[in-house]
Amino acid sequence: NLMKQIYLIACSFFVTFNLYAQQIPEKANTLSVTFADSSNLSSKIIKAFEQNDYTVKNLKKSLIHISSEPKTLKSNTRVALTSDVKGNVVGLSARLVYTGQDAVNVEYNGKKGTPIMMAWEEMEKVAKSLGGVVTYERN
Repeated sequence: NLMKQIYLIACSFFVTFNLYAQQIPEKANTLSVTFADSSNLSSKIIKAFEQNDYTVKNLKKSLIHISSEPKTLKSNTRVALTSDVKGNVVGLSARLVYTGQDAVNVEYNGKKGTPIMMAWEEMEKVAKSLGGVVTYERN
């Protein structure tokens, strides 16, 4: 009887948790990170990029639009990040970079372990390291 009660409580917890967890829209391509205010967002982005081993490439041009040099992940997947600041929201997107080919925009699509999903997981890790509230969007 006690096991049945524990089981029912556990099931209701998981159902409740799943209802409140945001589902990632198919082909989402941007992670929006919302902060309480807009102060020091550019320094937060630069810090998050550097903590995740990215080199910032256009620091002097604009603090609203910050991008990185490509970083090589496992299996030679190369990812470059771009962030855009609008008010208190940072929009983070990424591109897969291939030598001699056009870059491919990263989106939530494909199977785990594929280059596009590895790049998505990397982008998600960087977004979460910014410290704000992360939501998923398709732009």
